[in-house]
This record gives sequence, C-alpha cells and structure tokens, in this order.
Amino acid sequence: MDLIFGGTSEGRELYRACRERGLPVLLSVATEYGRELAEESPEDAGVLAGRLDEPSMEALFSREDISRVIDATHPFAVEVSRNIRAACAARGVRYIRFLREGGARREGWTCRSAEEAARILENVPGNILLTTGSKELSAFSGVSGFGERFYARVLPLEESLRLCREAGLPGSHICAMQGPFSEEWNRLLLRQWEIRVLVTKDSGARGGFAEKLAAAAAEGARVLVIGRPEEAAGTETAGSLDEILRILEEKR
Repeated sequence: MDLIFGGTSEGRELYRACRERGLPVLLSVATEYGRELAEESPEDAGVLAGRLDEPSMEALFSREDISRVIDATHPFAVEVSRNIRAACAARGVRYIRFLREGGARREGWTCRSAEEAARILENVPGNILLTTGSKELSAFSGVSGFGERFYARVLPLEESLRLCREAGLPGSHICAMQGPFSEEWNRLLLRQWEIRVLVTKDSGARGGFAEKLAAAAAEGARVLVIGRPEEAAGTETAGSLDEILRILEEKR
C-alpha cells in the first residue's frame, strides 16, 4: 500500500489520479477540513484525518502495511516532512518528496524566515498584508503597530481565527478564505486595505504566487518573499504529477 501525506492541491490531485488508475493508496491530511476537500464521496474511506507525530506515523505504516510514502505536504511544512522522513527511515519505507515548482522571485527583497521578515518590516511604514498562514502570525505580532496596520489572509478554520485573535488582529483585519486567488481578487484586497507591502511565501504556481506578484505590481505595493527551506540532502524527489504516477505504477 502507498501512502500520500497531503495538505496541498497537488496532493489531493495525486490521490484522485491514483484512485482512477486503481492504485492502492491512502491519503493522510491534518484536519477534517482537509478531508472534506479531498474526499471523492462521503463513503471514501481512503482519506485519513488527524495530525500525526513520528511514532503515530510509524504505527500507521505498520498497521496499513505501507511500502512507499509520498510527501506532498506544503513546501514550508518543515517539521512535518522531517517527521515523515524519520518515520520512513525507522520502518524502512521508501520516501519520495512530491514538491511543487517554485515561483519566479523578485530580486532584492527576499528573506529566509517569518522572523527575518518581521525584523525588516519593523522599519517599513504603511499597511501590510500577510499571506503566510496563521501559524506565522506570532512572528509578526511584536512589530510596531501590528494591530493597527497589519492584515492577514488565512484559511477559513476555527484554529486560524483563534491564532489571529491571539496575535492581536481585530476582525476587520482578517480575511478567512480558501485560495488560491486571481490577480483581480488580490488587487481588490490590496486596494480595500490600502496595502503597501504584501508578504508571501514562495508557494509556487499552485499557491497563486504569480497572481500575488502581478497584483502587487499593478497596485504599487512592495513584495517581501519568504524563500523556501532547503530539502534534506539525498531526498528522492518528483516535480510533476506524471513523474510521481510513473513511480507509483512501477512494479514493487
């Protein structure tokens, strides 16, 4: 049995493509919301929801007789990928990283982490839109004027809204919606909130990265890009749906 760790649109697409081809596969997602997005029908028993630590992953591999794992989690889900790799190594399971292609970078204004981005923004005036996810909000909450000039676009989840509140964002500064978003929609949000700086991760084409850059350019906003973390050395990777499907259709 193959196991996909999802959380991205390409993870869901891979799961559905495997099912269409009759390949034995399970999909693991972190939340019930992720399950709703991935299930082909309410009777779909192949989608497992719940956050797993390394021991839980190892137990799942053993219980379901997993021989290959495809890590299709978000490029920035570093801790999750680290746990998956460790569990695979402990159980002798083949690990394959299904990694979306990165987006084109703007030269001159990139950084390596949310913490570094926050240090840069301390000295930048104007309203700022964060599209980096709710889990990163705490890194920015200490920047001067956070509750007045920072805005956030997050997933429509109770946890996301809770993290927004805990960080100190008022409700009028929160947009809770499922993306990715068009250039036009991004432009509307930038205008509505009079945004001067858009902060984003290099989420690639599937994450609407190009549309964010185009919208910011059209509205005269600067863009601060948080670059991707490096993958572990020696990791087997696949960069397209066709490539990973060829691997999964290989004789074991």
